Amino acid sequence: MGPSPARDRHAGRGRRCLVLGGGVAGLSSAFAHHEAGWETTLVETRRRLGGRAWSLSKDGIEFDNGPHVLLGCYERFRSLLRRLNTEDHFHHAKALELHWLREDGETLSLRCPVLPSPFHLLTGILRMRIPWKDRLALLAAGRRILGTLPDEGVNLDAWSAAEGIAPSVRRLLLAPLCRAVMNAEPAEAEARMFLETLGTAFRAGPAGGAMWIPRLPWSRILDPEPRSLPFTVRRGRGVGIEIRRPAPVLKLADGTLLEGHDRLVLALPPGEAARIAPSCPESALAGNLRPSPILTVYLPLPATLLPPERPILALDGGKAFHFLVRGPKSGRGGEGILFGALLAGAASAFDGLSRERILLEAWSELGRRFGTALPASPPEPAFVLRERRATFLPGPGHRRFRPPPGPTSIPGLWIAGDWTDTGLPATLEGAARSGFDPVQGPRLSPAGLSGR
Repeated sequence: MGPSPARDRHAGRGRRCLVLGGGVAGLSSAFAHHEAGWETTLVETRRRLGGRAWSLSKDGIEFDNGPHVLLGCYERFRSLLRRLNTEDHFHHAKALELHWLREDGETLSLRCPVLPSPFHLLTGILRMRIPWKDRLALLAAGRRILGTLPDEGVNLDAWSAAEGIAPSVRRLLLAPLCRAVMNAEPAEAEARMFLETLGTAFRAGPAGGAMWIPRLPWSRILDPEPRSLPFTVRRGRGVGIEIRRPAPVLKLADGTLLEGHDRLVLALPPGEAARIAPSCPESALAGNLRPSPILTVYLPLPATLLPPERPILALDGGKAFHFLVRGPKSGRGGEGILFGALLAGAASAFDGLSRERILLEAWSELGRRFGTALPASPPEPAFVLRERRATFLPGPGHRRFRPPPGPTSIPGLWIAGDWTDTGLPATLEGAARSGFDPVQGPRLSPAGLSGR
């Protein structure tokens, strides 16, 4: 049992915390420290909070930086949404639903009923409109997915081949889920972490495995207006630290030194954390993580091609893009254009290609499935968002480069982020877990408050 919130508040009273980074990890850390009694200031470079969840186009329109979804079992992240009063800005089914868009334009669906686990999955698979041999293969694969975990160091392709999982199941289920969960191809992703994450969702019951789809852009969910946060938000870009006691001093780009705090939390991507704190062994270690890019093409599409009951479509047989997502309406002043988002995870194949070439690739992918329902060329306004260092590649052996969230070897310096060892790949839930929530993850106990 951890300490009570009351004891945490008493232990933190009168102490000051500085959190650098206004993404999910930084917000979670700032809320946790505030609720534990710390006087908390969050420092963020951009005009809105939300970190890498959103990007700004050259035309000044805010777009999701890759369409992010969450699962009902993301308890720590949903706790953050409740603190922001934005948990109700999502569409979600009562149970797991998966939809595939095939190359002939037909849609295949897995809809699980509200039954106790694992009967919801069993029933959903048996109802799928696929040949019986494929349904039986899916059921057999499910037993292996929820069975004994493999050792670390084995990729998903090698594991599924060794387990005798049918090629149809690997193409239909494992590959798209691996791209969605791990942002990696099965040949590059570590099987154990993928199966651990999948097992968490599948065992969580119908509601736990249900996907939550945002109805608003992430910039408005993670930085709602009007904002009334219980801690201070300061704009500024951190460029370095000076090692002092009780905590390092943060230097901003304008030369200002932020000092007088008892703890500095770096809630930044690993590359940024290493740049600002080069003497920190933990952030230097994470610099060995291999980056994994995400590319998203936003296109205005007819609403008939993006039905609200199927907001995410895995592109079965996709050559370059893997998902088509019905995005929240975006535009200046909220006038609202309905965009479809074509998503390519682990998108290194697009390196060096021009915007025009990428748009043609995207339009060709859609044309193979929708044919004459589309105009001859990509409509405008269309946007291409490339995030070359969006996340890290969770390949075999990657965990040795992921330090635990919390205190580092430098007194008063803490780290947070989805790249720390949260037990998950780079997910919204992992980022929220890393923020030292008193319920889960490093606890803000009296000992922790008085320690490093």
